[in-house]
Amino acid sequence: MSYCIKCGKEVLEGSSFCKHCGGDLSAIPNIMQTSSMSSGLTNEDFITFVGTNFEKYLRKFAKFNVEGIDTFKATWHWPAFFVPFWWLLYRKMYGWAILVFVTSWIPYIYAFNQIVLAITANYIYYKHAKKKILEIKQQHPEPETQKAVIAVTGGVKNAVFIVIAIIAVVGILAAIAIPNFISYRNRAYKATVKSELTNLKVVEESYFAKYNRYSNNLRELNFAPSTPNIIVEIISADEECFKARGTHARLHEYISIDCNGLEQNSNRN
Repeated sequence: MSYCIKCGKEVLEGSSFCKHCGGDLSAIPNIMQTSSMSSGLTNEDFITFVGTNFEKYLRKFAKFNVEGIDTFKATWHWPAFFVPFWWLLYRKMYGWAILVFVTSWIPYIYAFNQIVLAITANYIYYKHAKKKILEIKQQHPEPETQKAVIAVTGGVKNAVFIVIAIIAVVGILAAIAIPNFISYRNRAYKATVKSELTNLKVVEESYFAKYNRYSNNLRELNFAPSTPNIIVEIISADEECFKARGTHARLHEYISIDCNGLEQNSNRN
């Protein structure tokens, strides 16, 4: 006896169409017959366990079981290549997901893991499904209970899609908001620095009016920035003019000012 890969129900050997769902059996490889599966596992067990996209996975699984003997064969799985951690979570292989997550932080390992997992993913999933189904069959002898437990244990974790969607939305919003925030913050820093330099110019002009020269010493001028993290320094000063510059601890450029009020920007080295 074999099983329809579309609905998972028993069909007669040599049948061209499934009497239950009408599926074309001749177009689908007759895989995982009861006689070829060890420990009494059937197509229906794997269909129930895999759930979503079971046709695709059962075709791959058929390559790994030849006359009841499990044999690894290289296949390719795109989701396991592009998003291995999320695919493993989606298919409820939590132990493998944790392993991939941990090793992904090791330099040069992540890319290697992606290739290896893409080649072995279908086989890993086959072995995982087979192990879980056998455990359930041993623990629950009643066929109906077996099927219900297999369906709950297997299948997919749709919450993973919700998490991915949330992460994507947050990432998009962050990509938009962070540059705007940084730009706004830098403008605020620059405005504060310019205000401090303007105050310094007022103090220098007052000093010049009294001593007929500009000072190159902030202590002599009795000047200190009134805003935290603002750095102000006098570059040069004499009887003709002075030049000073200022910045913020988180700003990557200087703003300069002289006795004529001319402002210039320059990068911090």
